[in-house]
Amino acid sequence: MRETLLPARLRAIRARLRASPRWRWMAMTVVAGGMMLSVLNISIVNIALPDISRDFDANVSTAGWVVTGFLVTQAVLLPIAGRAGDLYGRRRIFVMGVLVMVLASVLCALAWNEPSLVVFRILQGVGASAMAPTAY
Repeated sequence: MRETLLPARLRAIRARLRASPRWRWMAMTVVAGGMMLSVLNISIVNIALPDISRDFDANVSTAGWVVTGFLVTQAVLLPIAGRAGDLYGRRRIFVMGVLVMVLASVLCALAWNEPSLVVFRILQGVGASAMAPTAY
């Protein structure tokens, strides 16, 4: 039954996008903003790593997991999130990824020690992995 509903749903979305170019710009802005958030989370922590190490009184190898945890999680979950987008809908998975990323970012800001920051960065990697393959 899902296969019969999907083409009609896609036709309705395409008709709406063709009717108003504003929808295309809004969709592109949301997707580009989400991807910028993902890429920004990779690079911004590299800049802040010395301050993070100092604030949490951590050595360099432990602080490196703040970056590594995010990247490894994102790399491992990218194909899984892509398949989930195929099965459950790219828009649904993208929105879920944005919500997880925003929630994890708030938790990173509230992190009380370095292990909690690493866990929250891993959670950010989960959100980023859901956003990247479903944005295209």
